[in-house]
Parts: sequence; C-alpha cells; structure tokens
Amino acid sequence: AFNNVTITGGEVTVASNDQGIQANTITIAPKHNTSIVVEVGDNADDAKAIGGSPFTEEETINISSAHHYFHSAAYAAVTITTQPSGTTVTEGQTATFTIAATGSEPLSYQWQQNMNGSGWTDITGETNATYTTGKTTMDMNGTQYRCVVSNSAGSVISDAATLAVQKSTTPIDPKYVRYIVEHYQQNADGRYTLADTEQPIDEIGKTVTAAPKTYEGYTYNPNAAGTVAGGTLTEIRDAADIVTLKLYYDLTVYTVTVEIEGSGTASASPASATAGTEIRLTADSGGNYHFERWEVVSGNITIENNAFSMPAENVTVRAVFAPDASGGSSGTEGGHTGDDEADEEDSDSPSGSIGVQEEADSPFTDVLPDDWFYNDVMFVWKNGLMDGTGAVTFSPDAPITRAQVALIFFRLAGSPEVTGDNPFTDVENSPATAWYYDAALWAHQRGIVAGYADHTWHPGDPVSREQLAVMFRNYVYKRGRGGV
Repeated sequence: AFNNVTITGGEVTVASNDQGIQANTITIAPKHNTSIVVEVGDNADDAKAIGGSPFTEEETINISSAHHYFHSAAYAAVTITTQPSGTTVTEGQTATFTIAATGSEPLSYQWQQNMNGSGWTDITGETNATYTTGKTTMDMNGTQYRCVVSNSAGSVISDAATLAVQKSTTPIDPKYVRYIVEHYQQNADGRYTLADTEQPIDEIGKTVTAAPKTYEGYTYNPNAAGTVAGGTLTEIRDAADIVTLKLYYDLTVYTVTVEIEGSGTASASPASATAGTEIRLTADSGGNYHFERWEVVSGNITIENNAFSMPAENVTVRAVFAPDASGGSSGTEGGHTGDDEADEEDSDSPSGSIGVQEEADSPFTDVLPDDWFYNDVMFVWKNGLMDGTGAVTFSPDAPITRAQVALIFFRLAGSPEVTGDNPFTDVENSPATAWYYDAALWAHQRGIVAGYADHTWHPGDPVSREQLAVMFRNYVYKRGRGGV
C-alpha cells in the first residue's frame, strides 16, 4: 500500500500480483517545466494513461484498488532553443530551415507549410530537425514554414519562418515549377468540399498525373464533373500558368441484403446507402407464420426499433419467421393452444345456421328500407355480427377499422374462448378496449389479422379493400374451407 504519497518527479513503479494496489489518494506535483505521466492497469503491458495525464500542474488523484500496476514518470517539456529563421534564395535554389529543442527524449519533429495563406498542412516525410525544400519557384515566394516538436510531455509549435524567392537573372536549366493537386470529398447533399491539397514540384514541359488517395467511406470517381487528372507543366508567369489537378471522391454506397427464414417477406429501405444513413426494416408474415426477430448476419450494426445506422461496409440481416400454433399440438405456441377439435368447434357454420329475419324493423335512423344495403345491415345486426355506432345509428358510410373487422370474424367463429399472452404494446386489456381485446388476440393467433414487426397491432387503423380481401382469404383457409 502507498497512501497519501506526493510524486514530484523521477519514475515510480508499484505492482501487486495477489491483490490490488491499496492506495487512496496520490498527489502529483510536477516541477517547473516538467510533466508527469501516470499509467495504471493489471500489468505493465496493458497499462494505460489515466485521465488528465500528462500532468503539468499539481493535482490529487485517486487510484482504484482494482488495479495491480501503477507507473509514473516525469518528462521534461519541450523547449525550443533555436527557432527556424526566414531565408531568401534565388529561383531554382533550395532553402533550408533548422530548429533546435530540448526535453525528454525521444523528440519528434513535423514540419508544416502555409502557402499563399491557404492554411498549415503537414509536409509528408519531413520529420527531422532540419528541412530542405526542393528547387524553389517564384510561386513559393512568401510561403511560411514551421515545426511541431513533441515528446511524452506534449507538443510545442515553433515560430513561422518566411521564404523569399527572388527572380533569377540568369537562365536556369532545367527549370522546375510547382503544381497543385486538390482532393474533393462528396457531401450528403451531393456537393463536394476540398479535403486535401498537395503541392509537388516537377520539370517544365513534363506531363504530370495526380495519384488518387484512399479515404474511408469514399470511392474515387474518375468521371466526376470537374475532374482534372493530368496536365503539362509550363513556365509560370502569372497565376493562370499554375497547373491545378482536381480529383473527386464520392461517398461509398453500401448494400443491405435481407435474408428470410421461414415464410414471409422482408425488406430494407433504402436497400443501399452511404455510411451513417438510417436503414428501416420491414417484415410481413405469410401463411401460418408470424415475424419473430431480426438477426445480424454480417456488418457492424445494432438493430433497434426495426432500424440501424449504415456502417462503412455491406450489411446482411435475416428476418426470422416462426410457425403459428398448428393443429394437434399439445402445448402452446405464440400464446395459443393448438387443438384440431377447437378449430372444428370454431367453425360454427356461417352458411345455413344464420339467416336474416325479413320482418325485422331497422332500429337505425340512417338505415332505411329503401337503402340497397338494408337487408345486409339487418342480417349482420340481427345475427350479432355487427352493432350500431350508437343507439339509433349504424354509420353505413363510415370506414371500418382493424379492431372492428377482427370482432366480426371473431363473432362469426362463435366468440371462442381466448388464452395466451398479448404480444402487442398498443392493445391493452382495459374497459376501453374490452370490446375488441379478445377478438384482436384471436385474429392474430389464428393468422387472420396479423400484427406488425414492432409488436404493434394498430387497432384503430382503417382497413383498405385489398387488406380486407387478405383477411377474408385468411379466415376462409383457417376455417378449413380452402376449396371455396
């Protein structure tokens, strides 16, 4: 155990094989111009720096006893002792910039340039204390250079040094010029934004070609409008003589493949998209099956509420449909007990045993004997298949809902007893839903009026003609009248 310890420098290592490090608080108090890095973990190999590390000012930290390894080391911060200086050269000559710095080794260097005020960019491969340009051209006049020096204690940026290039009074052979390569990435709105700029140098008269780069989530499009992949270098007398090459990269479009297990249909919308696009999944059961779940076959995704965010890769998902309860089963499946005899009992014959009483008078003020549907309304009302919408109204022109259709089929089957769990979040067993609750569960269990993939049933949705046709067909086949 080491408690209430103050560390001001040097290197401290504490390891415990049998039990965690017993430490409550440790004070980190770096000396002037010093940083202290603190790492913890199970052992030296997996130790990682804690939050706030490296510390440059005094701070008290807590170390959990869950760790078995503690290590701290003090590093002298980077101090630049010699700044790079501006220099003047004649066109065609090279220019050299140098920096000197002290601090805990190892020190790393990265030279940067700012040409014509376009912003600071790293100079690829220039990672030493000295940087020498290629042969200068007049368009390099005014370019600034600086160096970023780093070590474990942090990074320091040097002063900027300016390059002055003077026009040569004597012929230069061969002559070199700088040209520009711009890389543009596509935005979600289809437009392009400049993402990267290169400024290489080559001989006058030479035809140069830009090399495409690799960007995650993007694909190089050689046919994009505005593409300039190559050009011939000429002597630069004004800005119009500078060769500028432009390459464009489109957002990569990845595909979604939907596999199906069981009987049903499933789809993704959209079926192909760029990374970050929301993909919506839809599944509809078919035959004697109901939708059960989504499975991820390939792709780094998480499906929530039938949707996921498109990753930077192709995706394959599987819609799993499970069989409904079938006749002859002695157990329960999907909340319904399968029973052939029960199915036969449910088959109270809608033909022959139900007939309209022609002498019945209509209790509805909106259904009159002259109406073409009068006898039909009397039939469903007298036989208990449909009720009025009020004491004296039937509302013949009103749309019918899923709950009402389910209730009609339920009553046509003799209003059988319903058992099993309710899988739907929008069908509650309450006084307000009592009139259709059993009918909704029965219609779902029998595969007559199916639910949705998100565990909803939408009892209040109106029923279209094609939906009603499907429900009638399901009812007829579930009732054992496949020959009708």
